[in-house]
Amino acid sequence: MLIRDHMVDAPLDWSKPEGETIRIFAREVCDPARRRDEFEHDGVRQSAAVLRRLMTLVREQGGPLAS
Repeated sequence: MLIRDHMVDAPLDWSKPEGETIRIFAREVCDPARRRDEFEHDGVRQSAAVLRRLMTLVREQGGPLAS
């Protein structure tokens, strides 16, 4: 298993993209046996059927307004 951590800056208020930003953490977990080029050809994504074989999990931890 290959794990990569990412930090992304995003606008706090999307109606004011040049305003204050927040830093968002993302973690990518992949099978190192699967190379990126298996799913791309000349930078173009292959069919949705190929991509459906990949599993995606998104977990939103919440924030100050989370209940």
